[in-house]
Amino acid sequence: MEDKQEKPDINSKDKAIDSKREETLNKISNSLKIFSLLSGALLILVVLISVVTMYTNAQKAEAARLKRMEQQRIAAEKFAEEQSVKSEEDRKEAIAKKEKGIWDNAIALRDEAMAEPEKISSAIAKFKELKTGLLEGTSYVKKIDPEIEALKEAREKAIGQTVADLEKKASELADKMDFEAASSILINYTGTFAEETKAARLKTAQAHMESGRKKLAAKKQFKQDRNELLKSVSSMIAKNKIPDALASYNEFMTKYASEKTDDLASLKNILESVSRPEKFFLESFRNDIGG
Repeated sequence: MEDKQEKPDINSKDKAIDSKREETLNKISNSLKIFSLLSGALLILVVLISVVTMYTNAQKAEAARLKRMEQQRIAAEKFAEEQSVKSEEDRKEAIAKKEKGIWDNAIALRDEAMAEPEKISSAIAKFKELKTGLLEGTSYVKKIDPEIEALKEAREKAIGQTVADLEKKASELADKMDFEAASSILINYTGTFAEETKAARLKTAQAHMESGRKKLAAKKQFKQDRNELLKSVSSMIAKNKIPDALASYNEFMTKYASEKTDDLASLKNILESVSRPEKFFLESFRNDIGG
């Protein structure tokens, strides 16, 4: 009986032990589950933190990249703008240099024309060409008209001097009564400003020809009147009309006061001696006695 009582006790103990073991295993299992859950949660948290960190870093990197790109873009635009400004400045400088060269050449032509009047017309034409051509719209345009006016004044002065020089030469020949040569110099001139001086030259030549004709006619008339005077005075002396002879002589001398009449001085002496013989005698006597 005792053996039967001990067996249940042993079974009860075994059951208790098993129960405790099972409870312990359950606790361990539950702990493992909790640990597993906590580990999974921690892992997820770590992953999430890693993902968030990676995303944040990626955002920062992208922001930094975009910032760098923006800085590069701004730098590129600034460089391009600077290059554009420099290119524009270079372009303007090149244009200004070219315009100055054109103007300097025109001024050189002007100076040359001032020294050589036959080139003045070409210089004027050049300035007019530049005004509506290569220098149109530039700061030099306003300088062109004064230059053209100065050249025109110089040309008019040169034309006047050309006419004056020709007239002087013609007058010298005319004074020598060579009116044909005087007119020829004026009419046949083919030098500088021949066309511009043509009207003035022809007018002066005609004046010289007309003056020549008048002077030749006057000279011819002078000779005729002189011969007539000598004839008439001789006739009057022969007829003893001495007062009339003197009157004719004086009238002739008054009329031709501008002519050379030195050869008629002896005629005057003859008429005076004939008209006043006593005076002539006394003058002769005084000369003889040295009085």
